[in-house]
Amino acid sequence: MAQGQMGASFFRSGAPPGPPKTCKMDKASLDECTVGDLPLPQPLLALRHPGDTLFKAIELLAKYHILSAPVVAARGGALLGLIDSLDIVAHICSLTEGDSTARLGNLPVNEVMGTFRPSSEIAQVDLKTPLKEVLKLFSGTTRRAVVKGPDGGVYSVVTQSLLMQFIQDNKKLFNLSSLNTTASQMSLRGHVGINENQPAIDAFREMKNHHISSVGLLDKDGCIVSVISASDLVVGLALVPHKGVSLSKITAGSAMDYLASNRQINPKAKCGSCKRVGLSGLSGQHPEQIKKYATTLQQARAANVCVSPETPMVSVLAKLSSTRVHRITICKERKPVGVVSLTDICRTLAIEG
Repeated sequence: MAQGQMGASFFRSGAPPGPPKTCKMDKASLDECTVGDLPLPQPLLALRHPGDTLFKAIELLAKYHILSAPVVAARGGALLGLIDSLDIVAHICSLTEGDSTARLGNLPVNEVMGTFRPSSEIAQVDLKTPLKEVLKLFSGTTRRAVVKGPDGGVYSVVTQSLLMQFIQDNKKLFNLSSLNTTASQMSLRGHVGINENQPAIDAFREMKNHHISSVGLLDKDGCIVSVISASDLVVGLALVPHKGVSLSKITAGSAMDYLASNRQINPKAKCGSCKRVGLSGLSGQHPEQIKKYATTLQQARAANVCVSPETPMVSVLAKLSSTRVHRITICKERKPVGVVSLTDICRTLAIEG
């Protein structure tokens, strides 16, 4: 185990990641494919305890655009747990409850790890676990699982996003009939949103209360303008040079202003499409210039992604994969009526066949 940047550990068990894998032609089902067929991230980023802190966790998650990281023992490398962006959400919500002047302390990483779901066990699989079993695991509250290597040690992490990307890349081989349904048929939950002018902390409290990782931002007419996520909190904290300062930007500033400052969006843009797509510095530009950059910047800044209730699930899966988001808002005339998440898709695929 080698020392990496910011005090994080890098597990170097395996070759560097290559292009997305496809199953061998003799594997035509998710029962036959295993975790070992996935393009698992290598080398694996992890934090150590004792030694690493909350601030280092924030920097690690933000810098490498990941939602969680394993925490291992500084001696021996035994798995201690996972720190998730939602753990940081729960910690900030607890810290600011009744105290708008609260400051963020640089706690040992183990004191924040697991705060979002304190009683939940660490999900673990191995390289031989069938993907169908992983889908069942991801059909509930689990979003990622630690992959154990042949020696029983921590080898990698498999996530819902990684699994869905693999299924998208190989969907012609699997011939999944459940993808013939529509977005409205797949959705099992309503949309959770707040007004864009409410304090950012309100959005994070909604995430904590509803056990979700993102919340829609709505205008005065109830139309969706963007989405704020747990990742936005982590990125926002990472951008603060001295993280021990007051959290007033989160408790007093509006959700849209907080989102804009993190993603370098101009919240006062005159062009509505600039604001909603998340474009910076394009207000007043020719529509063709805006159109030219819209797709790339929308994906990079994870602006709201919407579909209609009638959108086929095969298209929803393709959009989830291309935009790298974890949920898509179902809208009628720009007003949210539901959500399709990676969990919904995992649940449906897990019971197929």
